[in-house]
Amino acid sequence: MSSAQQLLLTAIRCDIDNLTHLATAADIVGDISHFIHMLQRERGASTIYLVSHGQRFKTRRDTYRQHSQQAETLMRQRLEALSQEARPQAAARLLRRIAAVWYALDELGALRQAIDTFAITPDAATQAFNQLTSGLLAIVFEAADTSIDPDITRTLVAIFHLMQGKELAGQERACGAFGFTHGHFDEPHRALLNQLMTDQQRCFDTFVEFATLRRNCHGKRTFTAHTRRHLPPARHRLPALYCSAIAAQRNA
Repeated sequence: MSSAQQLLLTAIRCDIDNLTHLATAADIVGDISHFIHMLQRERGASTIYLVSHGQRFKTRRDTYRQHSQQAETLMRQRLEALSQEARPQAAARLLRRIAAVWYALDELGALRQAIDTFAITPDAATQAFNQLTSGLLAIVFEAADTSIDPDITRTLVAIFHLMQGKELAGQERACGAFGFTHGHFDEPHRALLNQLMTDQQRCFDTFVEFATLRRNCHGKRTFTAHTRRHLPPARHRLPALYCSAIAAQRNA
């Protein structure tokens, strides 16, 4: 085999390794996306459970927690398999990011126990879920940043910002659940709602910018001008409308 042929063969092997790393990263992103979705539901139910002192959402929270644990198990199995490979099919930076999140995953049981015994405030519990989700999203960002294919990188960046925007919408929902269950929105939670709305809109705008042409059209249909125009005012009115309804009910 000539030197030129040897170089071509080496190049082919590098391409195969890169594609294998990409396939592994895609599988990881899929598992993380599913796990985050389950955590978001558990977070919202846990907020209502804590604010209502266990009077509401107990059964639903138990169900969501079970779903989260199932998704976590599947994700852990895939991530643990990476550490057992002689040549892990993932970039070193991605592996370091996963290792950093692993500690937070190990603390999830303690967080759930604290919620069970009301040893944590609703805001503190929500923040703990938020920090874990932030770490998981950082893995998705790392997967996008380590991809060598520009089109794939662009797609992963779009996915990351879509997931980030969805997470901020979930935080907004958890904050709203706190106010609705508590019976009023104080000024810090009003400010948080406004900040979350601003941040998630920025994420969705970036998603539309980085999405491929085909998905971009779908994204633009999803985030229509009508939705962008009418949703923010409706959100801003929710706390005031709810508080008015509570006051009317108390005066009746």
